[in-house]
Amino acid sequence: MGVVSALCASALSAPVAFGVRGELPVVDDTVRKVALVVVGCGLLFGLLEASRLRWIGLVRDFDEAVPLKDPETVLPADYSVGPLLFNWRFLPVMLVPALVIGLAVNPWLTLAPLAMAMDWLIRAGIAASWERKHAALLWREHIQSVPWELSYTPLGAPPTASRTTVGASLG
Repeated sequence: MGVVSALCASALSAPVAFGVRGELPVVDDTVRKVALVVVGCGLLFGLLEASRLRWIGLVRDFDEAVPLKDPETVLPADYSVGPLLFNWRFLPVMLVPALVIGLAVNPWLTLAPLAMAMDWLIRAGIAASWERKHAALLWREHIQSVPWELSYTPLGAPPTASRTTVGASLG
């Protein structure tokens, strides 16, 4: 939801800011350097978030997840991802600050929501990697006392171990 809103905010605010300021979106050396620094910092912080470092790493939080108490109540049977991809109420939160800063300071700053989108995509990749490695889905339960608690549900039935009777011949 946030990534699509960030893309839309940048796509809507950049042409307006460049048009109002009367500047052509020419990429000069300064813009390239700033873009490389932003992307580099984003990737560095993404690597730190993928670690088990205390207060920074997300993997430690995922490892502390508890089994979901009632998996049937998490999603309705007619669950669809479509409505979750874009939220009209979140677009102004991204669009207005980007447009104001782009008009007041520099039109290139209208692309700032893309830096947030990059962080959200990195976090989603870290969570997907953890889920694939542990064969489980992560959930954030809505519990009043601990709203930050993560839970998980296994993807399939637990594997049954093949058993043989003691002393039985295998051949």
